[in-house]
Amino acid sequence: MNPLKCAFTVQSGVFLGFVVRHRGIEIERKKIKAILNMPPPQELKDLKSLQGKLAYIRRFISDLSGRIQPFAKLMKKVAKTCHGCQIHDNFKHQPLTPLYPAIPSWPFDAWGIDVIGLIDPPSSRGHRFILAATDYFSKWAEAIRLREVKSSNVINFLERNIIYRFSIPHRITSDNAKAFKSQKIYKFMEKYKIKWNYSTSYYPQANGMAEAFNKTLGKILKKTIHKHRRDWHDHLYEALWAYHVTIRTPTQATPHSLVYGSEAVLPLEIQLPSLWVTIHEELTQDE
Repeated sequence: MNPLKCAFTVQSGVFLGFVVRHRGIEIERKKIKAILNMPPPQELKDLKSLQGKLAYIRRFISDLSGRIQPFAKLMKKVAKTCHGCQIHDNFKHQPLTPLYPAIPSWPFDAWGIDVIGLIDPPSSRGHRFILAATDYFSKWAEAIRLREVKSSNVINFLERNIIYRFSIPHRITSDNAKAFKSQKIYKFMEKYKIKWNYSTSYYPQANGMAEAFNKTLGKILKKTIHKHRRDWHDHLYEALWAYHVTIRTPTQATPHSLVYGSEAVLPLEIQLPSLWVTIHEELTQDE
């Protein structure tokens, strides 16, 4: 039993950002005050922030979805005039077909790896490619930016970002790019006893996990970069973090929780401190 998560013989206490008493659960007054003191939203980002804070306490507001309908209508109106939202939204051009996913045995047993690029325009530092890998079990993803893609870059990426951090995978799936099929890669496979599967040109969807992550990562970068398009390399790790703390549909959990056993501390929890942040920062009840 974790002593940091237990409390005995107390009349009330703060748990996950709420006040727990014998009569029920209440909202902390400082959180209500933080919402009331928010400046009026001036743009779409501010409106989303306000909606996020209201959703945090939605259980205490009757018919919240009906009360914030004006917000939803306003956001839809703004989205229709947002050029980035229109050109980067999901457009399905093919009919739906049944999926036959590969089921891994354990975390980090199987990875899908792929290259995103050639990216135009390149970053201000000359990066034109993103090398990305996704774990089939937890959906955890790793990515780095590259100026060029060589077998040596792939090997360094697999060793530093996957093998040394997690474990030696049992198998890796990729397409037939030159960087994935070379003598260096074959020696690397023999060294670590890794089974490397190649998707055929007739059925590239065999590496669908990596392709799906590439699409998601590209959408995040495109929607977050507006003014300085050549600074996308500075936002890559922010996009990765956003992916890691978002619930994935196949697992109904965030990759961060599946890998580390707990959810990440979000910026909202710093603004409206939760029990986790309170204990970590050693905040008093008044604070």
